[in-house]
Amino acid sequence: MIKPSAYFYPILLLIALLCFPALLCAEFYRYKDDSGKTCYVDDIAKVPPEYRDQIKSYAEEADNMTPAEKAALEARRERERNYRQMRREQLLEYQREQQKKQQLQNQADSATSNDVRGSHGYTAVTIANSQVVVPVQFRFKGKTITASMLLDTGANRTLINKDVGERLGLKPEDGGMTGIQVVGGGLLPAMDIPVDEIRVGPNKRKNMNVLVLERRAAGGHDGLLGMDFLMGFKFHVDYDKQRLVWSR
Repeated sequence: MIKPSAYFYPILLLIALLCFPALLCAEFYRYKDDSGKTCYVDDIAKVPPEYRDQIKSYAEEADNMTPAEKAALEARRERERNYRQMRREQLLEYQREQQKKQQLQNQADSATSNDVRGSHGYTAVTIANSQVVVPVQFRFKGKTITASMLLDTGANRTLINKDVGERLGLKPEDGGMTGIQVVGGGLLPAMDIPVDEIRVGPNKRKNMNVLVLERRAAGGHDGLLGMDFLMGFKFHVDYDKQRLVWSR
C-alpha cells in the first residue's frame, strides 16, 4: 500500500480552498415558505416539493435582493474571502516548514551515511590545550585496565607510568630494563615489558612491548600512546566532536 507523503493532505486541502470560489458562481434557487419567508438554496433538490412550482433561479445569489440584503451578502462574502486567504497562508507556511524540516533531515541523513561509509568506528577522547587524551585498554595475564593516554605521534614507543604498570601487575622480571633518552642527553630508567594486548576503540595489537617509567610523567595523564601502536591505522581527530575517527 502506497503511503501518502507528508504534503498530500495539505496540498489537497489547499486545492479545495482555491476551487471554493467557483461555488459562489453557481445557480441559486428562490422560493417562499408557508410563513412568507424568502429562502435561497444552491441545489434544486433542497427545495421542498410543495414549493417547487414557484421556483425562480438566479445566476447570482444577489439577484432580486434588496440593497440591505446585498450589503449583508457582500459582507459575508468578504469574511469568507478573508478566511480563505488566511487558511491559504497558513497552509503555505506549514508546507514551507515541512519542506525545511525534510531538507534538514535529508542533510543529516546524508552526513551520517557519508560518515559511516568512510569510517571503521569512533573513540571518544578528551581534548584540552591541543592535547588529545585517549582511553586505552591494556591486558596482561588475564587482567585488563584502562588508562588515559596522551596521543603522541612524535613518540616512537608507547610508555606508561609506574602506577599504571603496578595496576596491571607488571614486574621487572616480566621483561628487561632500558633507558629513555630525554632532552639534554640524559636517560630515564624504564622497564620494557610485552603485554598481551593493547586496544584503542576497534583496533588492537597483541604481544606488544610497552615502556614502564620508574616515575610518573608530568601532565596528569597515564602515559604516551606512540607510533608503535598507531602505525598502520588510519585515523583523524574530530576536534568538534572530541573523538578519533578510524578509517577503513
